[in-house]
Amino acid sequence: MKAIFLVLLLFLSVIPLRSEPVEDAWNAYLIGDFDKVEKIVSSSLKLPDLSDSTRAMLYFTVGCSDAMQGRDISAISAFERALDIDPGLRKKSSDLPPPVWEIFSPIQEKAASVRTSIIVEAGPVFSENTINNPDTLKVYVPVMRDRSTILKSFSFPGWGHLSEGRKKGLVFGSIEALSVMCFVWSIAKTADERDDYLRENDVNQIQSEYDEYNLYYKLSWGFGLSTAITYIAAQIDFFSTLPPASLSIENSPSGHNLLQLSIKL
Repeated sequence: MKAIFLVLLLFLSVIPLRSEPVEDAWNAYLIGDFDKVEKIVSSSLKLPDLSDSTRAMLYFTVGCSDAMQGRDISAISAFERALDIDPGLRKKSSDLPPPVWEIFSPIQEKAASVRTSIIVEAGPVFSENTINNPDTLKVYVPVMRDRSTILKSFSFPGWGHLSEGRKKGLVFGSIEALSVMCFVWSIAKTADERDDYLRENDVNQIQSEYDEYNLYYKLSWGFGLSTAITYIAAQIDFFSTLPPASLSIENSPSGHNLLQLSIKL
């Protein structure tokens, strides 16, 4: 039993421990074995299914190695490739020796400024993910009506609708105008019939005059009620519906996806 255990232990001891390529390359860089760094990075970059963060760190490590050897052009190229793959790669001056930091720092600042300018140009787009995947973008914009449009709606039903390009305003405006005209006409007729009724002395005609007066009196109430109902209905419809809005994503001359939000007030 002990012999089997010793054989198994010996077998396990000769199996090399598997480590990540980034760790191997970085350890080689730390001990100054720059040739080994190049070999590890070169072979590792050929591996399939490498994550973006791993690929970026490999380029970053070989960039550090080139910087320490005074190969500035190769170091700049490697750092740029690393930041192109992973824009979130960030280092501080305390993380790197001076020869490496002097080369990496301006490249890091340049990459950050370019990324910021893209986000500013895109307006409401706040992340790189939404720029690369505009179909998944969600934007919440509070819609505010102009005060003049609200005053128009309060002044006459349908006017506010028409200011927003909503044809329903013609319906409300027409009904309101007709109701007001009929209301004014019925009020005038009611006053005339009331005067005729009060001047009538013939007993046989008094009832007839009263009936006509009463008819126009009821009509004036009906048209007045129609005017009020139309006004209230128009205001409810106006404020219960948001102004027409359109949302579109277009390409800018620089090639970036832009979000264009237009609200017609």
